[in-house]
Amino acid sequence: MPLQIISATSAHAAEINTLLHELAAFEKLPEGPELSEGQIGEAIANKNLHGLLAYMDEELAGFALFDYSFCTWQGKYMFLHEIFVRPAHRKHGVGKGLWKSIAKLAHEQNLARIQLDVLDWNTDAIKFYKAFGAVDFTKEEGWRDFRVPRSEIAKFAAANPSAPV
Repeated sequence: MPLQIISATSAHAAEINTLLHELAAFEKLPEGPELSEGQIGEAIANKNLHGLLAYMDEELAGFALFDYSFCTWQGKYMFLHEIFVRPAHRKHGVGKGLWKSIAKLAHEQNLARIQLDVLDWNTDAIKFYKAFGAVDFTKEEGWRDFRVPRSEIAKFAAANPSAPV
């Protein structure tokens, strides 16, 4: 059977959770994701998370997870959190099929861009994304990404209880 790509629903939360743990192992992140299967299902049901599942011969081969954000300079864009293909299914067009589906969604919605993060040691992923026109804007534009973890948010909020909301 050929590659089949479907939109994820909350009913796929267990499969997505399994793939997220496999991805964490691949990315050398032994603690794995913090989200539970229930939280994944809820995020999909509430349209906070979107996904595509890829099947080869009716076997789950990979997935892509993304959401939408807004850039005040360019408009709505897609943030691609993950594309992951199980090792047994790599080099069989699964990643390319997922990418084509993502690009089609972005094009149909007239999105400004698809944005993603890649670990610097994952040279295969870097080559994969560059083959589809991705640009490392860290180098090209000098942007650096920052994040404020939950623990720091809590500290700041507790230290500033009268801050306006």
